[in-house]
Amino acid sequence: MEEKTTALIARAQGFGLRLEYRSGFLIVMRPTSTDRRREDLVEMEDGIVGQLGARLAEVRARVIAATRAARGREFIGERVFIPLVGIGERGRGDREGRVTTSQITGKLVAWSDEGTLTVSHVEVRDDERTEHTTCLAFDEAFIVVAAGDQPNRAPSFASIGDEKIRRALDRGQSIGLSLELDRGFTVAKWNVAPGDQDTGEEILRELGRPRGLLRILEGIARGATGSEFVGRRAFVCPVDSFGIVKSCDSDGRVDVEYFDKNLGSRATCQFTGDDLLIVLDAEAAGQAAGSGASPAPKSWLRRAFGD
Repeated sequence: MEEKTTALIARAQGFGLRLEYRSGFLIVMRPTSTDRRREDLVEMEDGIVGQLGARLAEVRARVIAATRAARGREFIGERVFIPLVGIGERGRGDREGRVTTSQITGKLVAWSDEGTLTVSHVEVRDDERTEHTTCLAFDEAFIVVAAGDQPNRAPSFASIGDEKIRRALDRGQSIGLSLELDRGFTVAKWNVAPGDQDTGEEILRELGRPRGLLRILEGIARGATGSEFVGRRAFVCPVDSFGIVKSCDSDGRVDVEYFDKNLGSRATCQFTGDDLLIVLDAEAAGQAAGSGASPAPKSWLRRAFGD
């Protein structure tokens, strides 16, 4: 299965097609030279895109892993917040009774392309400081980066079904803590005033390991940028057909118009971003903004997590 996916991606790349993971969407970009716009070559491109779409889950996972690998190296030296989860009293929303009991804060010192973070942190016992390293998966920790002022237009969390997560994200936004998807990572952008440092850490502990949060942030990222893909072609995996993106909701769900083979006519249905392979010409690549962390002063960050 993996070998077939690898071979398919290599074939697409050899044909000049480029796969990217951007703002929660999987995108295939086509070359736009005059020779490549010949009808026979366009048909071949569509055929390859259709094959990629038929194996969308595997292709998507492979491209996200490659994107995360490149980004992970850029995060070396940044702060890491690891919520430690234990067993507590069982509550209505938590069948196993798992609760966040404490935390580790440290610095990212190494990253493996397999998705493992190595975090250096200091433990103090009986006034003695000991340096340790902890290895964990990328989706078990928050990468904490300093951020400037919050954007004027804050994202809406109204569509998030999990009330605990929705309230935590709202509280974070109110004190300058923004949780975002950054090329496959859960990133905490920290612009928290000195008096709210403890509250910021409390919110991250409350959210717990960000494994489940990743998909929510992915939907928010799609909702923020999805309008840029309106009018673009997309291959829709569940209906095995090309279509045109008509709109994108704030939670990242996308309306696509396509030809329904069973009805023999065009139809418009709503799909999740995971179902789509957005098709762009290379000249349109710069028109859709990517998701990334930009450099910013680190004063608040150091006050919260130390040097």
